[in-house]
Amino acid sequence: MKKISIALIRGCFLNPWEMMRYEPLKEQFDITAMGTHRPLFDISGIGLDIKKFHWPGELFYVLGRSPAVLINKGLYKYLRYNQWMLGLERALAGFDVIHSADTHHLFSLQAARAKKKSGAKLVLTVWENIPFLGEKYGVLRHISREVIDNTDVFLPVTDKSKEMLLIEGVPEEKIVVIPQPVDLQKFKPQLKNKNLLAKLGCAKGQPVILFIGRLHKTKGVEFLLFALKRLLQDESVGDLSPKVLIAGTGTRETSLKKLTEKLRITQNVVMCGGLQHEELVEYYAAADIFVLPSIPAEEWQEQFGMVLVEAMACGKPIVSTLSGSIPDVVGDAGLLVQPADFYSLYLALKQLILNPELISQYRHKARERAESVFNQTKIAEETAGIYRSLVKK
Repeated sequence: MKKISIALIRGCFLNPWEMMRYEPLKEQFDITAMGTHRPLFDISGIGLDIKKFHWPGELFYVLGRSPAVLINKGLYKYLRYNQWMLGLERALAGFDVIHSADTHHLFSLQAARAKKKSGAKLVLTVWENIPFLGEKYGVLRHISREVIDNTDVFLPVTDKSKEMLLIEGVPEEKIVVIPQPVDLQKFKPQLKNKNLLAKLGCAKGQPVILFIGRLHKTKGVEFLLFALKRLLQDESVGDLSPKVLIAGTGTRETSLKKLTEKLRITQNVVMCGGLQHEELVEYYAAADIFVLPSIPAEEWQEQFGMVLVEAMACGKPIVSTLSGSIPDVVGDAGLLVQPADFYSLYLALKQLILNPELISQYRHKARERAESVFNQTKIAEETAGIYRSLVKK
């Protein structure tokens, strides 16, 4: 019996962590991931067949990677041109299911038009959680509507994204919430690596607070540093001398280093730089608490926060903010505070640091939530069920 054929379209955004939802399905379905030459992420570890397409943004790489990224980022905001995958519509002929992502991407528009020509079913994963964001600029307004009108099933990764779709007029019967899974075998509770702790300058018994993410304004790392300053000033906490590990790179890296100097907390902050994906587990293990102090912006709110799910799978208590889709992801596995509020962040961290029993409770809650909500096998089968139901119709 011929397998149902699936085209997974992610363009330059193709990445290995999202594809883990589909890799368990490759024995049941004929799956092809469709990305681009010069992708934004390392796709070498993806365990699916990949077809690469050229895209207009490649032209700027003759100027070097950094200038190309900056130019493409600027033009993407207004034109989305760099998502156009040359020859995609022709390549989609013959697939049973076309599975794209978000309503405002040009490759989703290409997918919608290919669907109309071939009669394939169109599935759309949705990460966005701000209503009508894709329609803000005049040149883009037609994209979302054409994509929405031609999509058979929407798969938002959080309830917040579902609510956005409802506001945009998508019928509820077309919406199924399926979160992004985590590899529970890779990300799991384990003992701290003493050599890594020594390398990072973490003393025995010293509380370790970990942040992993882009060093960008919207991640709110400045507020974590302000909270650390208050912890060190607090007589009930200061003697414990909490250490903050900041793993990531980005536009705020230099300013964050200067801020640690200004606050006189350099001895308690380690700038770890960018980490390879295989390094993450040991850093999660080294931490006692994971923090994501995300703050919303006009055109962005935390859409999911994969680091939150990885940290929970590793059994780490979470301290994060009431921003975007974070409450949907964290549930009862952590403490959530107002964004851009260093004082509330300080109080939440203090509560955990001074209460080992509470830390232990959240460790168990975190792992249990990862196993029940973000289970890779369960989510893969839910996705398979969607594909089968569509092709039967």
